[in-house]
Formats: sequence, structure tokens, C-alpha cells
Amino acid sequence: MTDLISDGMNSLAEQLKESVSQTIQYWRGGSQTGLVKATLGLSRWENVDANGVYIQFRSMDFVFPAVDLTLSDSVIVPQIGDRIKLTRGSTTYLYEVIPITELSGCYRTCGPHNVLLRVFTKEVGTE
Repeated sequence: MTDLISDGMNSLAEQLKESVSQTIQYWRGGSQTGLVKATLGLSRWENVDANGVYIQFRSMDFVFPAVDLTLSDSVIVPQIGDRIKLTRGSTTYLYEVIPITELSGCYRTCGPHNVLLRVFTKEVGTE
């Protein structure tokens, strides 16, 4: 029997990638995992820390199909400290994968079948 939800999510992920994505370079350590077509997003987070300090945070997010993130022909998941390079015009922007909170991790899956990843980053420089 066909899983209509899974098929629909896969189709939407492919349309998103083809329609509104930009090519990024994803790096782990000194190894480039390859080129990934990602849609850009923005997340805003608010938190009160253990000392009662109110914190606001903004993350540049990269959304792409989970199966597109590979290293040595194996699908991987994002890790804290990975790097993403995004070129706009003649400038390449560097982003570091970060956790939003101590408990949240550095990415979240999207959809009931975890077809897409939303990776949280902060800009750390340019090349």
C-alpha cells in the first residue's frame, strides 16, 4: 500500500529544493561533505537562564532533505561545530552549527517522516 503522506512529503521536499534553494557547502572538520541545496530560514528564540536573565537569540537556519547530507557515501546528521559556507555575490559567509539551548540540539527534523532537516547556525565570518 502506498504511504500518501510520505510520498507527499518527499514531493514537497523536492519542490522546495528545486524552487527556492541555494547551494551551500557543508563541512565537518576539514572534510567537505558535498554541495547541498538548502532553503534559508530564520528562527527566533527566547529563554530565561538559570539566573533569571532573559535571552533573545536569532539563528540562520538551513533546511534541506535529510538524505542529501552525506559523508563518504553515508547519510549523516548535523553536529555542533560543523560549518556551512554560503556564497552571495563575491562574498562567502561562514556559519557554525550550534545548539539553540542545552536540550534542543543543533537541528530538528521536519514533517511526520523526518524528510527535512532544519539546521541552526550563527554567522562566524566571511571569506
